[in-house]
Amino acid sequence: MKINIWIERESINKLDSWLKESRGLEPITFFHHKPAKQMDLVQVSVSVDDYQRIVDNNESIHDGIADEIGWVTTSTSDVISEDQLQILFGE
Repeated sequence: MKINIWIERESINKLDSWLKESRGLEPITFFHHKPAKQMDLVQVSVSVDDYQRIVDNNESIHDGIADEIGWVTTSTSDVISEDQLQILFGE
């Protein structure tokens, strides 16, 4: 299965290199839809595994930055208890 993402035209080579090397040194900026007609974006299809690698890489980089400046981060993959859900969303 493939997932379509939008990426800046000038970043296509960077994405291709990153997918081949997967070094994770910098975040990969992408969009799920074309946000503005003025942006020079290209639609790219990536596998589900590659998409997950991109998302994990970006989260890892953002978590590192947040740790450096003392921010607490949460993730959609964190285990959330029933009590935490009630605090967030009420009954």
